[in-house]
Amino acid sequence: MGCNEVPIIKDDTGSHIYNRMLIFTCEHHVPKEDIDPYIFDKMLSESSAIVSWGLEGLHRLIENQFAFTESSAMQEAVEKYRKEADPVYQFITTAGYVVTQDRHERVLATALNEEFISFCRNNHIIFDFTPKNIRARLEKLGILYRAKGTIGDRHGVGIYEFITHK
Repeated sequence: MGCNEVPIIKDDTGSHIYNRMLIFTCEHHVPKEDIDPYIFDKMLSESSAIVSWGLEGLHRLIENQFAFTESSAMQEAVEKYRKEADPVYQFITTAGYVVTQDRHERVLATALNEEFISFCRNNHIIFDFTPKNIRARLEKLGILYRAKGTIGDRHGVGIYEFITHK
């Protein structure tokens, strides 16, 4: 899909969506006075070379098992887009939290929820601030909620697992 602005995804912000995105930005803007009204005719005369170049790219794509080469600029564009589209992801990645592979890494659920709500308000981010909605978004990041967990000397409290604070 090609577009001038990336679409806003509201209903599902799991990593699988962003893992499939290839965003490349076009930073070069041609000033109006430099726009060539005859560019199509000039390209038409070079059409066989353009098609040949496209076929070379197709062969390269096939040789790479249909995996596009991703530049660091493309990866940065996807990361930027993900932070703009998913306030929970933006919060986790900018507020000093780290998603881990260790179930014993955990934080108090009420503290994280309150910090997230404050983060949204301070950054003028609109979000449905129910604990259930926050939990659902965190689960898509691999962070699990336990209603009666243990953290430090506190027992039977709501916790998030697989997350730590730096």
